[in-house]
Amino acid sequence: MSWNGTVHCSYCYREGHNKRTCPRHEEEAKAAIAEGREDSWVARSYASKKQKVKRQCSFCAQFVDLYNDEEKEEESYKHNKRTCAHKKNAVASLLKQNTAYRKKVLKYLKKVGLAPGALLRCTRYGEEQAYFVSGINWNLIFIPDSLVEGYRVGVRPGRQLLCANISDLSRAHYSFDIPTHEKYHPVEKGYYESELLSPIKSKLTPPKGWAEDIECVKNIFET
Repeated sequence: MSWNGTVHCSYCYREGHNKRTCPRHEEEAKAAIAEGREDSWVARSYASKKQKVKRQCSFCAQFVDLYNDEEKEEESYKHNKRTCAHKKNAVASLLKQNTAYRKKVLKYLKKVGLAPGALLRCTRYGEEQAYFVSGINWNLIFIPDSLVEGYRVGVRPGRQLLCANISDLSRAHYSFDIPTHEKYHPVEKGYYESELLSPIKSKLTPPKGWAEDIECVKNIFET
C-alpha cells in the first residue's frame, strides 16, 4: 500500500487489488494447471495462498508435552491460547501453589523477625558488611520452579530484600535474597543470601491480596 492509500498488486503491479485477489494470477495459474504444469511457480504460488494455515495454540506448543501424542497435538490446533483449557488449569494450579508458598514465606518472616529495621550480614566482593532491611519486594516473592508441581515455567526467585549499608546510608539500596533457616526454610537458597544478625518484632503486613494475586501468575505464562 502506497502513501496515498492505493493498493498495488505484487503480481501484476496494477492498482486496486493485491496478489491474493489478483484475477491475472488466478487466470494464469489455472491455465498452467490445465496444461499439466502443476509444479510451475505460478501454480504453486496460487495453490499456497488457497491453503488454510493451521495455527497451533502457543500455550500448548510451549508448556504442554505434545511429544509422540497425536491426539494432544491435533487438539492443540483446534483452539488458541485465550481459550486453552490447559492454560486455565495451569493458572489455577500455579495460583494454588504460589498462594500456599507465599503464606509460608510470610509465616517464616514473622517467625524469625525479618522485617524492615532488622540487621543482616552479607559478603560482597569477599568482604563481610552489615545492612539493615529497608523494605521488601513483595512481588518478587514467588514459588521457585524447583518447587512447582505440574508445569515447569522457568521461575527463579528474585532478590526480595531491599537493604542499606549501615556504613554508608547515602548510597543506593542493595537487593539481597531472603536468608534461609536451618530448620525452617521455605525459600530457595539464592546467590546473594544473607545472614540475619538482629531480628525485629514487627507487624509485617504485605499488600492486600498479595498471597492470592492471580495477575502475577497469569503473567508467568505470558512471558
